[in-house]
Amino acid sequence: FMAYIILLCAIIVFQVFKNQNDVLNVLVSAGNGLLLRSFPFAGWMAGVADGILRGEYLQAAFWLGISVLAFLAMLSAMSRSNREYYEDVLASTETAFNALSAAKEGSAAAPTPQKIRVGKSGLGKGEGASALFYKHMLERRRSRNFILSPSEIIFALVIIGFSFFMSKSGIIPVIAFSSYMMVFSVTMGRFNLELMKPYIYLIPEPPFKKLIFAISEMFPFALVEALIIFLPVGYILGLTAFETALCVIVRVSFGFLFTGGIIIVERIWGGSLSKMAGVLLYFLVDIIIVIPAIALAVFVALSGFNLFSETAAILIPLGVGNVLSALLILFLCRNMLQYAET
Repeated sequence: FMAYIILLCAIIVFQVFKNQNDVLNVLVSAGNGLLLRSFPFAGWMAGVADGILRGEYLQAAFWLGISVLAFLAMLSAMSRSNREYYEDVLASTETAFNALSAAKEGSAAAPTPQKIRVGKSGLGKGEGASALFYKHMLERRRSRNFILSPSEIIFALVIIGFSFFMSKSGIIPVIAFSSYMMVFSVTMGRFNLELMKPYIYLIPEPPFKKLIFAISEMFPFALVEALIIFLPVGYILGLTAFETALCVIVRVSFGFLFTGGIIIVERIWGGSLSKMAGVLLYFLVDIIIVIPAIALAVFVALSGFNLFSETAAILIPLGVGNVLSALLILFLCRNMLQYAET
């Protein structure tokens, strides 16, 4: 199913690249094309509505017939699957209860695996604090969202689409929009879950070292996400390879900085805040900690320093400022893993 969606998006993007002067008509044609019409149920019902509005009732009957046949096939498959009704009810009740309990505690509900396949066991790498990084990478590999989650894919497509409409304004509006979207998409990975358990505090390593390795999982996946976003964006905006690489670095630096924002909230307030108050406070902290990097970029741009190009003169100080601010945050919060909260 996900492969079909990715293929569909890739075909639409390819068509847009071929007809960049008429993007709107290309999108409309794609929306009315056979690929979207063949999307299960949603595309079929859109075909029914389109046929009725156009007066092509034979077409509407065709898509309606496909929908009815698919529904009957699903109903038949479900009736022959010999599922235990009461076991399904108990499993769904348990899942709902775990989600409700996790919401009350302000934590994420851990998914309960339905089928467990025994494969390679053990980390195989890592010792001391570095075992945290390899543990998180192994957990990420075993999860369904090894590279990008569905929400991250949607954010990436939105940013790439935004660059089409802002192609005449340069890369700076795209960087700003990308950073704004990252505020909603950046996560601490499995670091928050580690804070709820005593094991991370019991590792006989310096707290600062444990903190670094506990958040290191973010970097490789942030790099992959940045490449997926800014390689097409760089092509759309006609950026050089150097400027595209700078955009990737700036994107990763914002992820590092916003990770530092979550560390500040956890270090000062911990789990004493409600979920809504924590989100609002996180946004406020992000606004504050991004100011030094923006101020540095504005200063360098206005001072007339020649850093390869006008775009580089903004991106380089922006990335450097983000990294320095994030490192300062980590240094100031270096002892947060020394003692567990009671």
